[in-house]
Amino acid sequence: LRIYHDDDRQAVDEAIETAIDEKEPDDLEVRIHAPDGDIRWVRAQGYPETVDGEVVAVRGAVQDVTERVEREAALRRQREELAALNDLNRIVSDIVESVIEQSTREEIEQVICDGLSGMDAYEFAWVATVDPTSGTLTPRATAGTRGYEEEVTVSLDPGDPRSRGPGAPAVRERATQVA
Repeated sequence: LRIYHDDDRQAVDEAIETAIDEKEPDDLEVRIHAPDGDIRWVRAQGYPETVDGEVVAVRGAVQDVTERVEREAALRRQREELAALNDLNRIVSDIVESVIEQSTREEIEQVICDGLSGMDAYEFAWVATVDPTSGTLTPRATAGTRGYEEEVTVSLDPGDPRSRGPGAPAVRERATQVA
């Protein structure tokens, strides 16, 4: 039975080895398999016991720090979300400012695509129109696509495998789609 999580086993082995080699206490945070089956975070401390300069045992203490680790992880996620929102607000502000300076629909669509594709949250952006003869989407403005729009045909027919990306449902449902 291994109490330590497999992903932390190497860190535990190295900490024990360091404590023995350096005859110094070691302290690390790792995950363990609790008796109830849960994964818990613990702070594990090892104190080498020496006799005549030789390590004869390692004494240890373990403290459950799961709640703190989970709070810190939640705070990290919140900071990342806030940073993403701040980035989005900045981009939207830049896009709005740029849109105001444009005079045609094509220029506005291109500015929006350029702005969105410049965000970390989006790999690329495109605006398309429906080709009623073929029942497909035809790109009007693109940014960051690296030729994707030239390689793919987006069908509006729900039974067609080429309609599985976000473009066809956007048209059919008349709602923005993000993938």
